[in-house]
Amino acid sequence: MATAPKLKPGQGGFTFDATVFLGNLEALAPPKSDPAIALALVDTAKSGIAKASSLIAKRTGLRSAVVKSRLSYDSVRVGDYQVTIRSSRKPIPLYDFPGTAQTASGVRTRAWGRSQVLGSAFVATMRTGHRGAFRRRGRTRLPIRELWGPTIYGTFRTSEVQGLIRTTLQDRLRVSLLRRLAAAQRRVR
Repeated sequence: MATAPKLKPGQGGFTFDATVFLGNLEALAPPKSDPAIALALVDTAKSGIAKASSLIAKRTGLRSAVVKSRLSYDSVRVGDYQVTIRSSRKPIPLYDFPGTAQTASGVRTRAWGRSQVLGSAFVATMRTGHRGAFRRRGRTRLPIRELWGPTIYGTFRTSEVQGLIRTTLQDRLRVSLLRRLAAAQRRVR
């Protein structure tokens, strides 16, 4: 930063010393600012995951903590200038969604954001202890197949969710980068 302006004796002007300002700029040149940039990227990724988990939870009916546990970001090392947020592609059993229950005509669920009944489906506990929603494959008693709800990845990819997350990340990166660089500049002084 520039030093406080000095008033020249006998004059009504100001004199600015730019050497301090240039020294601070040099101290924050790319190799020296890389740790602050890496920290800002981590802050941004964490904010993006929080926003994404909130949006996806509203659309799928899952708890935000469940969604957040299935989102991650790549590790950021000093010298990296980007971070990638990833979502799990693993399917989620329909029974794990809140509001899924057995009814007389099938299984009632709110997995896709609205309440619906899946006819001829049933809730059962397997010998392994796994509880889930199932449907028969044909007219016979066996085989059966488990029913799955929407994936985190499928909801994460939608253009509406991507757009909201992108704007959140851009705003958060700008704020976090300014904060981290200001902290690095204070440590240089």
